[in-house]
Amino acid sequence: SAKYSGRITIYSPQLNAPTTLNLGATPVTEVAQGTVLVRNYGSAPLRIDRVVFNQEGFSVEETFPLVIEKNKSVTLHVSFNGQEQAPFEAMMQLYSNDPDHRLHNIVVTGSRFAPNYLHFTAEDVLNDGALLLHVDLSNYDPVDGIQFDVTYPNQWFTPTDDLITLKSEKSV
Repeated sequence: SAKYSGRITIYSPQLNAPTTLNLGATPVTEVAQGTVLVRNYGSAPLRIDRVVFNQEGFSVEETFPLVIEKNKSVTLHVSFNGQEQAPFEAMMQLYSNDPDHRLHNIVVTGSRFAPNYLHFTAEDVLNDGALLLHVDLSNYDPVDGIQFDVTYPNQWFTPTDDLITLKSEKSV
């Protein structure tokens, strides 16, 4: 006031968080997971009342409301359990008591894939000069066929078709 030379200080929280989160490429047999660091740069406790996603399959581990003291931070653990083999994008919304940003949007991206893997193991050259190359398939989807190229460094010899044999062994 002009008469008493007083002043008023208003304390308020200030939310700081990223606007994107990439969960990367994850097999459909596993849960895609990531973290979001939420900071309070304000002068009063920040309260996150809830987190909402615009798609099914997303969740956070934390319990709400969540209070973050001034100059402190909290890590939110985000999970996605979608089974579709495709890229995904969803909106994660944080509702808080920050007077300037009551709603904070985070775009969550990533992709899901079928975990089909080929594993190659080469053993030492045998006494007869043969090189054994083991190929193991770990598959999620049914497999109709496999095609791959083998490149051999011809420091010791140049392989020809009559020197290469393919053994068909299948185990379930």
